[in-house]
Amino acid sequence: FARHCLEGDSLYLTLSVAGRAAGSDVTRGSAGATPEIRQQMLALPPSNRAWVESPVFLKRPQILLEGVVAPQPTFGAHATGGGWQIVTDGGFHNGALRR
Repeated sequence: FARHCLEGDSLYLTLSVAGRAAGSDVTRGSAGATPEIRQQMLALPPSNRAWVESPVFLKRPQILLEGVVAPQPTFGAHATGGGWQIVTDGGFHNGALRR
């Protein structure tokens, strides 16, 4: 579904290395207690080890798309999905997020 959000709203990135993500896909809170759970729930590719959860903030008001992550069998048996994910209006590259 779509949700109107305000500048400064807090979200989380899940990534392998701090500071190295586009920021187009985020979550409202932690996606899991361990990297393995985060990889599973967000159906992440093997290249995203999910070692880091980093807080980010909306840089401007925007409409975010939210929903349940679908399984991604091409990423491996671990990528079952089921977590809640949010798509921003372009992440860092489009000025949607700030650290």
